[in-house]
Amino acid sequence: RPKKPPAKMAQVNRAPPPPPPKSDGAGGVGMVQLHEEFSAKCIDIFEALTVTSRISAFTRCSDTVSDARPGGRFALFSGQITGGYEDVIPAEFIRCKWRLSDWPDGLFSTVRIVLHELGEHEGCRLELLQDNVPARAIEAVERQWKERFFNAIKVAFGYGAVTGAHRQLFSGV
Repeated sequence: RPKKPPAKMAQVNRAPPPPPPKSDGAGGVGMVQLHEEFSAKCIDIFEALTVTSRISAFTRCSDTVSDARPGGRFALFSGQITGGYEDVIPAEFIRCKWRLSDWPDGLFSTVRIVLHELGEHEGCRLELLQDNVPARAIEAVERQWKERFFNAIKVAFGYGAVTGAHRQLFSGV
């Protein structure tokens, strides 16, 4: 009687390869992943990111538009950043389409922001994931979030210590 060939063992714990990045005509796309802690409640940070008057306060731009509901639009920094809200859960979650004005026509990234309370009087943590960012713009987008959003919110509303290199602008010559 002939021997049966050994059964092939199933391969487990192997993730499928990631899909190839889409091209924007200038080197593909990538992802931005950031987190930031604030000395504020989740609702305070949510409102700072979605309420027109609060956004205008930290951006110092009077032409800010923000209609924070599914299907609502936003325009920040005189139209340099535009997009639309897809999902909004007050004090918890924001998902939106987002783009810089110099990106190729029709290219939008998807931003997901999750807010977590850290405990009584301990503030909150913001986690941001932004995908479909043109590869050439990843560093600029990270800088936008850190300086023009997170640190600006902290300065405008007193929601924590400012972090990052721009603190050093006035130290030394």
